[in-house]
Parts: sequence; structure tokens; C-alpha cells
Amino acid sequence: MFSSLLPKPKHCSHETIKVLSYEDTVPLKVKYPNLRHHFPRYTLETCPDDSLAVCVAETRKFIDDLLLKSQGGDAPGPEPTLVTYTPNSLSDGDNRGRTLEIRNYKEDPLLPPKFKLRKNREKEPSPPPPILKSAPTEKITKDVKDKWHIPSAVSNWKNNQGFAISLDKRVHAASGGSSAQGPDLNIEKFTALSLALESADKQAREELELRNEHRKQLAIREQAEKEKQLKALLDKSRQAKRNIDYDHDHTRKRYRGS
Repeated sequence: MFSSLLPKPKHCSHETIKVLSYEDTVPLKVKYPNLRHHFPRYTLETCPDDSLAVCVAETRKFIDDLLLKSQGGDAPGPEPTLVTYTPNSLSDGDNRGRTLEIRNYKEDPLLPPKFKLRKNREKEPSPPPPILKSAPTEKITKDVKDKWHIPSAVSNWKNNQGFAISLDKRVHAASGGSSAQGPDLNIEKFTALSLALESADKQAREELELRNEHRKQLAIREQAEKEKQLKALLDKSRQAKRNIDYDHDHTRKRYRGS
């Protein structure tokens, strides 16, 4: 079939060309809505053999494998198991029961938590471990005991009110008043120490004055040298200016004489 608007093909007579119309372009389902084809359409229940079920299973398996690879998942889990459950409420002669199918499903990590998270209550801390100390190796003598002995709060006079007495007064009362005299001082060595400290202080003051005087003299000398250098530069600049003026005057006189 060729269109009449196109040139006729080669090796073809004009009689074989058939002119198309609009009716020829309409689909058969639209043109004949009640048209029935003779090919049977089977379902899984009406199919005489298991070819359709095998095709559906293979197609489903292939699609599942593609989805699993695209999602990066693992291999499928084990097949579900069937368990027959018979409740205790039934009598012995009654064989009715329930068949349960057990499957293992993967848990979605994006699901909200199923259980409420509770904070751990603060428990009382465990008791501290005991500190084990080794026994002293040295034997404590009577002199050591007397050295660390603190007399009791008992005065030599009546203490009917029961006032607390300070430690220094207890020691003073226990020593019989001998601690009130105070320690003995070596007057000769104390005088020598005072004189040595005084002489050292005086010598340090003299050295400090000499050092300050020397620094002052150095500062005055540096200032004088700077002034001398500035004066020399000023004289030099004045002399150069005078020489320039003299050269100008000499040049003018020469031109006038010529």
C-alpha cells in the first residue's frame, strides 16, 4: 500500500497501488469494539499445566534479585516454616488446630524506637577501698613519745567553768613556767651579724651612686659629641654655600670684562 501523494515505486504497475483512506488508519479495537480473538487467556487457577506458575515465579525471582542488587542488600533469608498449634482449651478428641507461618523480617533502621528510653538512676557509689598501711619498721622509743606528747587540758589552778585552754598555755603549765624565759640569744654573734649587714648595705649604696654617676657622665659626653657633629655639619654647609656664591660672582665679572 502506497500513498497517492508519493511517486509510484519502480518496478511496479499503477494498478497495484492502493489508495489509503482514513478508515484504514483506525485501529481494529476502535473500529470493531465487540471483536473477540480466539486466543485463550489463562490465569493461575485455570491454566491446565504449571507453565504459567513457573513463568510468574521466575519473573518474580528475577525482579527481586534486581531490586536486591540495586539496594545493596544481602541474600534473602531462610524460607518460612509452618507450625501447627493446638490450644489447650480443646478436648482430647478434637483435632482442630491452627497452622502458623513463621517468617524472619528485617527491621527497618529508620523506624522510631519501640521502647521508651529511660535514664539510669544514679546509684550510691561504692564505699572507698580501705587504705592498707604497712606497720612501722622502727621501734618507737620513749624519747620520741615524749617529743610528740601533748599535755592534757588540765591547768594548775582551779577550772570550775571547764574552759578550753590553748596549747601554748598547756605546754607552759606542763614545763613548770620554764618556757616563759624564751630562748637564749648569742649577743656577740648577733652584733657581728648586724654590723656585717649594715656595712654590706652601705657598700651597696655607694656602688649604686658610683654607677649612676658614671651613667650620667656617659650621657653628657654623648650629648656633647652629638652637638659637635651637628656644628661641624653646619659649618660645612655654610662653607659650601659661600663657595657657590663666590663662583657665581667670579663668573659674572668674567662675562662683564669680556
